[in-house]
Amino acid sequence: KKEEEKRKPATAEELDSAMDDYWMKSKNTEVAAKKLDDDMDAYWEKKGQAKESDANAEVEADAVQEVQEESAGIEAEEAASSEPATETA
Repeated sequence: KKEEEKRKPATAEELDSAMDDYWMKSKNTEVAAKKLDDDMDAYWEKKGQAKESDANAEVEADAVQEVQEESAGIEAEEAASSEPATETA
């Protein structure tokens, strides 16, 4: 009994895992199949979001590089136009 009192409460993840184990051992295959389908859907959704995030980061990096290149080009033009013109005879 003392062991039970000292035991910390289960987390939501631990409870979910215990419930999943219970249903997977069940003779009701529909419940187990639905759980597996839901898990796969969640996995692919998360993976899709990760790809989307990577693609967005790549687009942002390209945009930053374009702005930096444009800025460098403008600065070079300004520097060239501010130099005094020399005439040759």
